[in-house]
Amino acid sequence: MTEFSKKLDFGKTAVDYGRHRADFPSRFFDALFETGKVCKGDRVLDLGTGAGVLARGLALRDWVVTGLDRSRGLLDEAKRLDREAGVSIRYVQATESSL
Repeated sequence: MTEFSKKLDFGKTAVDYGRHRADFPSRFFDALFETGKVCKGDRVLDLGTGAGVLARGLALRDWVVTGLDRSRGLLDEAKRLDREAGVSIRYVQATESSL
């Protein structure tokens, strides 16, 4: 990890990120199911989940999702958006020592 990347904190823009980051289109998730490689109820790890856009889309389609990110601010925003969407996702904050 570089010194520059250690100083980045997307959590400072978490509310804006959550407000303006577009959802994935339904056809994206439909395509995942159509391949037959994934099924409802599968467990998924969303690395770098940010505000949980992908994780939430998967959870809304009955996947069991864990989101991982290093930014506490983004994870807090993801949890807020999850409550609005009525989904439950497990979020884990990656610490610098775990990266």
